[in-house]
Amino acid sequence: MSIVYEAIQDALLSEQGGAIVKNSEEQCYNKLRSIQEQNNYPSSVYYLDSLKEDEDRWMEDNFGEDPKAKHSGKGKRLGWKYRTYMPGKYWNARTLIANAIDKGINVTGKGKSSLQREVSGKDSKDDSSTETTSSNLNKFKKSVLKLRSYYDSMTVEEAIEAVQFLNDNWFSVVGHSTDF
Repeated sequence: MSIVYEAIQDALLSEQGGAIVKNSEEQCYNKLRSIQEQNNYPSSVYYLDSLKEDEDRWMEDNFGEDPKAKHSGKGKRLGWKYRTYMPGKYWNARTLIANAIDKGINVTGKGKSSLQREVSGKDSKDDSSTETTSSNLNKFKKSVLKLRSYYDSMTVEEAIEAVQFLNDNWFSVVGHSTDF
């Protein structure tokens, strides 16, 4: 069984057993944190992508026969309804780690509460201008990675149009050439 699959199971046990298996919630978080510690993903896009195969397998194992567990396929939404069907404690830990990655926070060895405080900025003693610059840079990087995922799913015609759009609009947005 994979680390991700075990983390989902730990979260489920934690939700079902309350105080009796409270340790399962911590184990879930630690397993998800260990994935980032081992791989040091630069963006949550890569981190979340690394979880997807096992999340899909867990959903199939537990809700494969339930037609309500999948989106209808109309519009943007396709596939499993992860947030609805996965244990909340798993989803919360997953989201916390993803948010920390996007904020450039090293999760290594940090407990869940400590990381929550750091992500929310309650532990931050940094200069606010540096924080804003870093935050904007992280948002920019995340946006570019998201653009890449959209680009990868386009038809050839759409991709050509997208490249032309960027070419026509990039310099007016940036305000200067790329020759720094």
